[in-house]
Amino acid sequence: MISIRPLRVGITGGKGGTGKSTIACSLALSLAKKFKVLLVDADVECPDDHIILSVKREKMGDVMITIPSFDHSKCLMCGECSRVCREHAIVHIHDHYPIFIEDRCNGCGTCILACPNKSIKADKKVIGSLYKGSLNRKYHEELRGNFTLISGEIKTNIASSAGVVDAAIDVAINSHKSDFIILLTRQLVCIVM
Repeated sequence: MISIRPLRVGITGGKGGTGKSTIACSLALSLAKKFKVLLVDADVECPDDHIILSVKREKMGDVMITIPSFDHSKCLMCGECSRVCREHAIVHIHDHYPIFIEDRCNGCGTCILACPNKSIKADKKVIGSLYKGSLNRKYHEELRGNFTLISGEIKTNIASSAGVVDAAIDVAINSHKSDFIILLTRQLVCIVM
């Protein structure tokens, strides 16, 4: 049996206000006249496709990352956790316990793996949420049946939005009910460059 993957269209680039959301929403509505369309608003700092299209979103769930939880009774104060932390979320001063700066942590878990005495355990932190929505009754019934919106939204004061963007994209990739997946994000600019 041949498996056909949905065509993926990415819309990215440009600073805020250049029209990325307008283009993504217009393209999604045009394609939804004949095809099943999943619009993924992964501009998680300011998702607005639901506003443009008057979509009422329902929360699908929270997006969480792994953060370290330190057991100072086991800590050797060696500083290995600080040395391996690429985000500089762990500060180590000689002969002192590590200082964890939670807002800088991206949840990679490297510090947990690097600790020679297993004094760091995994804890969880909510960094954002995923939402799902569909078109309201002002749209033609055929459009409503062919259109789904997934959007991610990051909580304030979170250093990296990558976890929420990845979660939204994972939902899109695992959606086998669409002919087209339209992805809107600012994050792709850095990857392309």
